[in-house]
Amino acid sequence: MNNIRLLIAAVLSLLGSAAVPAEPKPLPWLLAQSIATCELENRRVPAGTRVCSQGYFLECSPRGTWQNTGKEC
Repeated sequence: MNNIRLLIAAVLSLLGSAAVPAEPKPLPWLLAQSIATCELENRRVPAGTRVCSQGYFLECSPRGTWQNTGKEC
């Protein structure tokens, strides 16, 4: 009976640590989606592109929208 309790405790501890991943991993089907782009002067530019507008850098976000970085250019 004591051996069964120890075995159950060991299995539960292994399941508890395996159930919580150290870092969430992206799903493979998410990686297969197209890369986000933003519109710039009637053309599409990839996410991460920076432009200077009205004295501040704007960056094309992964969502496909322009975000103000707050840094002066």
